[in-house]
Amino acid sequence: MLEVINIENVLENNNDLSKRERYKRIMYNLACKYYEYYGNLEVPIDFKTDNGYEENENGKYNLGVWIASKRSTIDPNSEFGKDLLKIGMRFNRKVLSWDDFYKYACIYYKFHKNLEVPVSFKTDNGYEYSPNGKILLGRWITKQREKISPTSYQGQKLINIGMIWNTKVNRNFIINFCKSKNIDAYINRNILACISIQELVAKTNFLESFGINLVDEKGFFHELYRLPNQEMTIKYKITTEQLINDYYLYYSKKRTI
Repeated sequence: MLEVINIENVLENNNDLSKRERYKRIMYNLACKYYEYYGNLEVPIDFKTDNGYEENENGKYNLGVWIASKRSTIDPNSEFGKDLLKIGMRFNRKVLSWDDFYKYACIYYKFHKNLEVPVSFKTDNGYEYSPNGKILLGRWITKQREKISPTSYQGQKLINIGMIWNTKVNRNFIINFCKSKNIDAYINRNILACISIQELVAKTNFLESFGINLVDEKGFFHELYRLPNQEMTIKYKITTEQLINDYYLYYSKKRTI
């Protein structure tokens, strides 16, 4: 059994430690527990937890991001690097799969509320730019726009996290959309700047099918347009993927029949 640091002791009985050092020990403790449970330290980038081994999407500690950060910033020959090696840390670069990149894209979307990733954007944790970052997320997103069909399985997954395939087409569509619906594009510009055609149309069709106004008395979009997927699922019992399938793709097919 590994000797791990007790979180309560770190928080309550080590006031002489700096905040950074206390956090480092907490995260190392959680990494030890992950290793004890899984036998490795191949922690998914989006793995959040409260106890180290059980995943919780609302968990307090983002162990996956922390491990990814340590993998790129810690010297394996340092004292801390050797401690991490003892619990299965892999410091060499792993060839990332499509799903691996997608998880980093999800993190970017959750943090920035869009998927407009600059082509030069490099990162180690998904949301922060690092000039020496090993994850070339911007280049990957650009390649997806070039080679992935929006109607493919992977394309739909990207649409669910805000992928805009052609910014010029998207912008022109939105201008015409707002005119046809008498929507003030200026006061809603923040939402319109990062929403795809598919998501915009799907949410509009959804609201109109229930007779719900698209904007409030001041002209601002209904909250559905800006709610994160998780909150929308809880409140409206539907995911972005379901919205697009039922209120964009289905409606589009009906119009072509």
